[in-house]
Amino acid sequence: MNVDRGMELIQRTLKEYPNRPGYIDTLSELYYVQGKIDEAVENIRVAIKIKPDEAYYKQQLWKFKNVAPKNLVPPVEKKES
Repeated sequence: MNVDRGMELIQRTLKEYPNRPGYIDTLSELYYVQGKIDEAVENIRVAIKIKPDEAYYKQQLWKFKNVAPKNLVPPVEKKES
């Protein structure tokens, strides 16, 4: 899993479509698998504000707050040239 590439792509996508809760959820999940729980929670709350009736995003919030991520995927450090 290339989390860095995923982060790069989702951040680019969110610049074009900032209010799409599905993309925000993807960003939250990428933060979560890196162990960045605060960032995951912060972003999933944005998705919930946009689509408050979507149960899935509320489940994601619960997961981020209550379930430790398995197999944390640290970001790849870029080598200096």
